[in-house]
Amino acid sequence: MEILETGASGSFRLELTVREGEDGSAREAQLRQLLSAVEAGDIRLGANKNRGFGRLRITAVFRKEFSAQNVSEWIARQDDGEKLERTAWYHDPEERFVVFRVPLSLTGGISIRKYSARPGEADFEHISCAGKPVVPGTSWNGAIRSRAKELLAELGYPCNKLESAIAEWFGYVDAGSQNARQSQVVISESVIEGGAELEMTTRNKISRFDASTIESALYQERSHFGGDTELEIKVRKQTMDCGAICGLLLLVIQDIQNGYLPVGGQTAVGRGIFSGKRFLPVSEEEQSRYLSELSDFIKGGM
Repeated sequence: MEILETGASGSFRLELTVREGEDGSAREAQLRQLLSAVEAGDIRLGANKNRGFGRLRITAVFRKEFSAQNVSEWIARQDDGEKLERTAWYHDPEERFVVFRVPLSLTGGISIRKYSARPGEADFEHISCAGKPVVPGTSWNGAIRSRAKELLAELGYPCNKLESAIAEWFGYVDAGSQNARQSQVVISESVIEGGAELEMTTRNKISRFDASTIESALYQERSHFGGDTELEIKVRKQTMDCGAICGLLLLVIQDIQNGYLPVGGQTAVGRGIFSGKRFLPVSEEEQSRYLSELSDFIKGGM
């Protein structure tokens, strides 16, 4: 998969046609709502939108009116028009998500592999974006979804309903029937600040089939050690079981903070372990309510 890294820039135009005698103010207000939703991250572009991709930040908005008197300017498109102040186009949209922001510290190293074929370079290194080490939303999702399923089973939710509940919450694609559902949980990419990259000494490659060393096969790796990051998880409020999902995510977050749920590769040798003590902006009262709704959901499924 090829992606554009953080920091890429571009521009787009929105054109609103207002006929003679029409009042375009209502539709202009709708355009402002669209721009506000893009800025807030409610509208994202491309694939994996619910896993941290496609988030845009608006750097400037220009407005220009065209009519029969200046139609040549419309054809030439040489003038961007009047630059609007942020207050003229951005209005805080209605919050449509329950948001968890979890500050985390990397207690050791992390290895989410990016392979290299360049001579003299390490065979693989931890993935980065725009020069900074990251934990992709897809990596977070794999660990969180798997642990959520385990916890739901341990709490007594019926096994015959377990897979369908997780699929409804975290999304699925059925290639056979061409049915699909968008994930109700949005997980953003996490940038790791601080720490350092360390290149490990040359080691023997291990056979995945019998766990023995492969003769004459060596590799080098470069992993990232230490640093702080923030995990951001959003849950759509209009989801029927929003409270139960939030309650389950609270338990998963506690496992991440306590180091019980590592992320990435080489977790068996201590990679991908995080620690933390708090998460924002959910209050203790909200936490209790979400856990209660999770309990009611599990009882209702029995």
